[in-house]
Amino acid sequence: MSYTYAFRTRSEIAACKNLPVEGVALCALDIGYSAVKGFSATTRACIPSYVREHPEPLIGTPRPTDIFYRDESGTVYAVGSLAMDSISSKDTNDASNVMYTRNRYFSPSFLILARVGMAVELGDEANHLPIFLQTGLPPAYRKSDTSLLKEALAGEHKFSVKVGGGPWKDFEFTLDPMNIAVMDQPIGSVYSASKRGDGSTVRCDDGKSYIDHNLLVLDGGFGTLDVFSISNRSITGSNTFNDLGMRAIFDKAAEQIYLQYGKEVHIHTMQQYLTKGAISIFDRKTRSTQMADINDIFRNANQFVCEKAMTKIESAYDNLEDYDFLLVTGGTGSAWLEMLRDRYKGMSTLSVISANQNEKISSVYSNVRGYYIYRALALGKQ
Repeated sequence: MSYTYAFRTRSEIAACKNLPVEGVALCALDIGYSAVKGFSATTRACIPSYVREHPEPLIGTPRPTDIFYRDESGTVYAVGSLAMDSISSKDTNDASNVMYTRNRYFSPSFLILARVGMAVELGDEANHLPIFLQTGLPPAYRKSDTSLLKEALAGEHKFSVKVGGGPWKDFEFTLDPMNIAVMDQPIGSVYSASKRGDGSTVRCDDGKSYIDHNLLVLDGGFGTLDVFSISNRSITGSNTFNDLGMRAIFDKAAEQIYLQYGKEVHIHTMQQYLTKGAISIFDRKTRSTQMADINDIFRNANQFVCEKAMTKIESAYDNLEDYDFLLVTGGTGSAWLEMLRDRYKGMSTLSVISANQNEKISSVYSNVRGYYIYRALALGKQ
């Protein structure tokens, strides 16, 4: 498998068993720049954040992750990997690019992705039980953006979804704004690292839980790198870096691809090259095509952004001397995990841990898994 494959946005819908909650349909969503991650009592899903108008049917055998969405007017859209894979390498502009910006809550794509996430996670329960939605925002934006996010998601929803070779399913429900909870994104990862699937607490060698220690949470997503400090069981600060997430790695790789091969690759078309780790170079004079390996380009870009980020973080947080654990989460965090362990191997007072350590699933689910466990435990106490 190529080095670049790990950078491709995950696309899956998988059955699972999580903490059940009686009387409500609990859904946790992490509506990220690159993908919507979801958790419910029976399902986990990762759906790339791409939406394109695309009338069905398709030719050939449907894939399990093929998703169609139909609105009330009858307009049909491809969602997720189906939309992502339909983008041509020649496309210079794509409607899904709005998902890479912070001010996206009232875009049609954002609503479609949120609705599809709820439909995939909850199935028929969405139409028959009160829905409780747990989500999150970067710490820097939670206070200012929570009301906007709730306004975008609350209210009446009427739409249809088709997954894989299955039939169209109609959804009609009302989401009460009082049933939408928004938490700091990194707290989701703290819960994910601290809780087993049954809700019990993980204890460290000293018998204490992670929350009883000094933690620095490194949450690397597509658009942002969020750093979250917890000391003496209190949130002591946070920083959001807008230029040090996965997109920064893609930007650096695209820059190097152009310098080496003279080929311009746009961010929203990068996904198609990541499976094989190569791009095609066309020679107009000879009308021939050659494949150029981009694995080293991505490896170097990843290391460059990681070192740039950690230099800033070390400066801002006193070289991490006051922390017991560096908690790494998110897709970017996963790409950096081994580099970080090597970087801090000489610090006997600091352990680098992954937020997905309690369940063998991708670290892209760390935040949303924590959202779900946090809210399931809270609702269970009511």
